[in-house]
Amino acid sequence: ACATRPPEPPVPPAVPAPELSPDAPAVYSLDIEVEGGNGDTGRLRSLLGQHLDIARYRASQAALSRVELARLAAAAPAQAQTLLETEGHFNATARVERDPDDATRLRLVVAPGPRTRVASVAIDFQEGMAEPDAQALRDSLRRAWPLGEGATFTQAQWAAGKNDLLLRARSGGYPLA
Repeated sequence: ACATRPPEPPVPPAVPAPELSPDAPAVYSLDIEVEGGNGDTGRLRSLLGQHLDIARYRASQAALSRVELARLAAAAPAQAQTLLETEGHFNATARVERDPDDATRLRLVVAPGPRTRVASVAIDFQEGMAEPDAQALRDSLRRAWPLGEGATFTQAQWAAGKNDLLLRARSGGYPLA
């Protein structure tokens, strides 16, 4: 206190912040961190940013309730693992962390683990395609398979390869393939 100034009135106690309703809009930011991506860090971060529900809602700036944000944050690790499996990372781990200094900041931390490589390829045929007169078509289909031994597995290559072989078999005279 200063002797030349009159005393200041006492500061009123702070008014507590009202409890937020679970339906109140949640404000948040999301950082996606890929640990040990072996050169795939940017590609994997982009994949997660485009397809994770929590990231898509953030990008759209749609209003989310706190309850919905908690649900999306809880679902994000399993979604991230499933997305990483499509790129051949079958041992990925993922977790969501809240920044201890800023509760509105979320971090999704993923460790993709090693990419799966094709160890061997065996394409077998049944019924009409197993007959001797279909040998040339079988050989052609085996050569056309895109995931050879040692290739990195991706779901996209698997699905495209399967669809291509089925199309070739059907156009080669086996409509029920």
